[in-house]
Amino acid sequence: GRAADRLRAVQDRCVRRRAGHGFPEDGARSRWCGLGRLARRVQPSCVDLCCPSASTPVAPASWDAVAGDSPNRIRQLMVLVDRSKMAFDPNTSDHVAKLVSLWDTAKPAAERPNFPKERRSRGWAELGFQGTDPATDLRGTGMLGLDCIHELFAKRPEVANDFANNDLLCATACINVVQMLLVHLRIDEASHRERQLVDPSSRSDKSKLPKRIVSRYRAVQLEAMQTFLNMLEGCATEASTISLFAGLVLVAMQLTMRAWCDLYQLRGEENKPNLLDFRELLYSARVQIMHLLAAGPRSMRALQSNAKSIETVLVDESERIP
Repeated sequence: GRAADRLRAVQDRCVRRRAGHGFPEDGARSRWCGLGRLARRVQPSCVDLCCPSASTPVAPASWDAVAGDSPNRIRQLMVLVDRSKMAFDPNTSDHVAKLVSLWDTAKPAAERPNFPKERRSRGWAELGFQGTDPATDLRGTGMLGLDCIHELFAKRPEVANDFANNDLLCATACINVVQMLLVHLRIDEASHRERQLVDPSSRSDKSKLPKRIVSRYRAVQLEAMQTFLNMLEGCATEASTISLFAGLVLVAMQLTMRAWCDLYQLRGEENKPNLLDFRELLYSARVQIMHLLAAGPRSMRALQSNAKSIETVLVDESERIP
């Protein structure tokens, strides 16, 4: 009775407050937990944005049932969810073919040996994997990580070369970027907890940030998620959805490399950036890519154009951006 009335009153006040701060009402409905003073707002996931009435989605079928006039968003979103959870299977021909294609694409024909037997080889380290078996590096992002690495070497080989020339692990960096975007776009939050997927760009002092700064970033995050969902609307096939996400990863990889260049200019040759600075580089790329998405570009081409216009990618952590 009274507790429920109090909860509804709190919800109504916060909905009005959210509308006053420009939050999009057509998908920004938050989920609530607790009663009275224990009520707390939970940041909506990507699914919540296109399914406002799905407070606790438990299966793709239930999401489809409440998708309203945009079921395609859910279908394409689930493509990314399923692909990121799909482990590399050496007995699946499509998986092996993708790995062979990466080997052939990444290595020049004149220097390329035959695809390694049982896929283990020191040659994978030359592409930026951490070990001799690439499948072990893909456990956090599944086949989606492999798709994005393949797209990087196929479409932006110069970026891959820049990473290698500066002693950065290209394939590992790409996997970290994929993981970062999965977390910050909240594409499959429940699965993240299940797999203990973490944000490789997170700040160590995030809990010490003022609430107003965290709230400001959540507003940026919400707008970025909405832009990404709008882009998904134009995808008609699984291949186009994976290609769209991979395009976002490539932009983030370019921003990461540009952050390295910015840091190099600050430090000079004697103290040039190395692998230990990767978290700082990834942090800068994440802040930039989320703000680029929040600006609302209508296409990936527009996003890429806006990214090129950024003069300095490196974000000083003293600016306290979460």
